[in-house]
Amino acid sequence: MDRHTVEQELAPLLVDLALTAKQAHWNVSGLWFRPLHAQLDELADDVRGWSDDVAERLTTIGVAADARVETVAKTTPVGSFPSGFVESARRWRR
Repeated sequence: MDRHTVEQELAPLLVDLALTAKQAHWNVSGLWFRPLHAQLDELADDVRGWSDDVAERLTTIGVAADARVETVAKTTPVGSFPSGFVESARRWRR
């Protein structure tokens, strides 16, 4: 797989990862709420920044970045995050 293909596949993956992190950030509950809430918000911000870097890199090399909803949904390997509140002690264990 060449670098351009990797970058094209990475853009929608990062968009989905940022959205999933934000979904978790909004809905985490329980004993570990505060530290997880803060870490998930930071993760979402970091990943959004990385996705922007990748998209700008693609544009620089003449490739259109494609992170449309349908592209992200069709191509992402990120699993589905549960709906509703997620109890921190059950979801995130070492």
